[in-house]
Amino acid sequence: MIILRQYQKDLINKINTSPDRLNCIQLATGGGWLGKTVIFSEIARQFKGRVLIVVNRIELLQQSVNTLTEEVGTFSAETKTIPSERVVVGMVETIARRKSFDINDFDLVIVDEAHNLQFVKVIQEFKGRLLGFTATPKTDKVNYYETEDGVRWRQNVSLKKYY
Repeated sequence: MIILRQYQKDLINKINTSPDRLNCIQLATGGGWLGKTVIFSEIARQFKGRVLIVVNRIELLQQSVNTLTEEVGTFSAETKTIPSERVVVGMVETIARRKSFDINDFDLVIVDEAHNLQFVKVIQEFKGRLLGFTATPKTDKVNYYETEDGVRWRQNVSLKKYY
């Protein structure tokens, strides 16, 4: 059983009561014992519908599975069938490659490391509630601009476009 700190409870309450379909949640690395993972695991536990947690590294998949307090399915390269559990932790590349995987079979999608834009390929068609968790609330993608008089600048792509 995980005991939440008050700031974690407050954040979960704020997320759960948000009227917005898309949310980006920033929490510093190590924000409490496995901060982001603990918080989104508790959100998944409380959520009444089907939940998909999308990660980009096998270590994050295992960390999420170990933190969740209920039976959870996993979806990675070794998985031959789509798990039927209420909560599924999946690797982004596997989800993107498996044409039989329909992200809209889930009511809530949680993205860990949301600043990494490799997740866009799987979340762009999602119609349900989307929560992106990150310690770094800006993307690594940069757009370059130039005015008519030759002034150039660059700007990071905002996560607001996706969350």
